[in-house]
Amino acid sequence: MVKNKWWYFPKAISEEDCKKIISLAGEYRQAELSDGKVYRDVRKCLVDGRQEQWLYDLFWPYMLGANEQAGWKYDIESAEDFQILKYNKGDFYVTHEDGSGDHLSVYDMPNSKFLNNKVRKLSMVAFLSDDYEGGELEISGETPMTREVGNLIFFPSFISHQVKPVTSGERFSLSNWFLGPPFK
Repeated sequence: MVKNKWWYFPKAISEEDCKKIISLAGEYRQAELSDGKVYRDVRKCLVDGRQEQWLYDLFWPYMLGANEQAGWKYDIESAEDFQILKYNKGDFYVTHEDGSGDHLSVYDMPNSKFLNNKVRKLSMVAFLSDDYEGGELEISGETPMTREVGNLIFFPSFISHQVKPVTSGERFSLSNWFLGPPFK
């Protein structure tokens, strides 16, 4: 049992940076699951992947702070590509886990020093907009924070969470996963 299911930083990211992140998105595509397939009854939203170094520089210190302050103290070595997510009216993501952190979940990608032999340990969501209704992030059945622009939340990747359906407007967020060796 994890005592701290999440750790968040209210209004950590400036509105200017949030707008800049939204503007990075080039061509959105329908979000896929880990098997590379689209399942619109499981996850319905648009995604654009990014590897901007300034994003890693901006979010890495927050990840380190959350990891320490929450008491997780996970061995984190790298991060995946960022995902800029756009949820339109009716879009959602059902209850799921981002990874289990075990040896069966290890990335087998010998051409990627950042992913190979690592697992997802911490998940991150940055709220980039707030002019929408619905679309609440629930973690273990709880809504841990309000959805103000610039809010940032981290949680262990093995904890179940969901994005409830957006009922109006457009919800923009940024997600990432921080990786390390499998739990022992």
